[in-house]
Amino acid sequence: MSRAIDKLSLWLAGTGAVAIMIAMIAMVGDAIARKTITTIPGAYETSLSLMVLINFFPQAYVQMRKQHIVVDFLTMRMSPRTRDILEGTSALLAVAVFALLFYLSAVKAWDSMLTREEWRGIVNYPVWPSRWFLLLGLGVFIIQLVITAIQGLSKFFRKTEV
Repeated sequence: MSRAIDKLSLWLAGTGAVAIMIAMIAMVGDAIARKTITTIPGAYETSLSLMVLINFFPQAYVQMRKQHIVVDFLTMRMSPRTRDILEGTSALLAVAVFALLFYLSAVKAWDSMLTREEWRGIVNYPVWPSRWFLLLGLGVFIIQLVITAIQGLSKFFRKTEV
């Protein structure tokens, strides 16, 4: 199970990287078009909706690699056992926070889908698919946090048995 989630995390991170390239191309193309002809319809909205993929898809991969920003000037002085329990409990707290965010986002995504929410402009741009992509990124991130919690707590309990 963990290996499948790791592969999905890697795939989502790659998709986020592709989304960055698409957003850059859209915005550069729009900037050039504005100076020469006219704006590209939907370029701004496309880059806005891609921000969900750019920000939330790589989170699980970053968690898997344990590369999130960490301030450890206090914990680096603690014993490895204490760090293990802190890693596990902080991951469990993060699961609780992001599970709440997931639930609230799911309610909003469902409502957005039912009403077919869209940005109105030159092009009517659907918003509701981005809300479901947010849930995908959050869901895999939460699973990675659970894996981190299990790893940290199991290391702690293994060390107490020895």
